[in-house]
Amino acid sequence: REMDGSGISPSSITVATLMQVYGRADAVPRGRAKLVEAVEAGVQVDTFAWRPLLHRAACRGDVALTEELLAQMESVTGKAVFDSLRHRLRHASNYRILARGVKDGFDAAEAALRAARDVGAVDP
Repeated sequence: REMDGSGISPSSITVATLMQVYGRADAVPRGRAKLVEAVEAGVQVDTFAWRPLLHRAACRGDVALTEELLAQMESVTGKAVFDSLRHRLRHASNYRILARGVKDGFDAAEAALRAARDVGAVDP
């Protein structure tokens, strides 16, 4: 609100930083709403904006929310991976594996890892 009142437009960096705050505060629904609001306002966010929310959802074992966030990230950015300057990191699917493990245990996480490997969604 303060940025809007001052006429300052948020950037992708501002949004990613804000998502760190929401993720650490375990306020994923609120963070997700703000992320959607930023995207709808025309802020060009990259996959890194989703990482804190994905991490928190996965650490909770909330498989459904993790899947929703991954799908939303891909829908908005066109990517299911995190990009770095050096290489493409395919560990976005690791959040899916983590969520499954927290929720259902080691065997479920191992099965999710094998399924991800079978389709090339994680590094070998």
